[in-house]
Amino acid sequence: MNRYTIVFDVGGTEIRSAIVSESGKVLEKTARVYPAYSNQSRHFLLDYLYELIKKQAATISGSDLIAGIGYVFPGPCDLDRGISYIREQKKFESLYGVSIIDAMRDRIVADTRLLPRVAADYRIFFDQDTTWASLQPRELMHVGG
Repeated sequence: MNRYTIVFDVGGTEIRSAIVSESGKVLEKTARVYPAYSNQSRHFLLDYLYELIKKQAATISGSDLIAGIGYVFPGPCDLDRGISYIREQKKFESLYGVSIIDAMRDRIVADTRLLPRVAADYRIFFDQDTTWASLQPRELMHVGG
């Protein structure tokens, strides 16, 4: 049984994602680009972000565990609590004041199909996109190791 982290680089127009092994190796077959839908409602965006977790989880073996989920998100935000404070930027404004970490945890706990695939000690981490701005796209996917 392997343990993996699903990483999301969230931008205003697209979300890049991949799965990273514990050793920091990107599973190339899991690299995906999804539309961001950044102008949608809060409910839509939270459900969509969760659907992306499920889509990525489906790309690895059912016996492997998800040990982490990482978001690199545009700021401003509260990194510790995963709260977006974006305003007047025409992207993700509907998520203002929402803990994305809590919203994803709630969905994981309620999901009887995904929950058994999530390690008991999993964590969801959040970082601001400016922290990663100097990295090349390929390097960005190594944040989960």
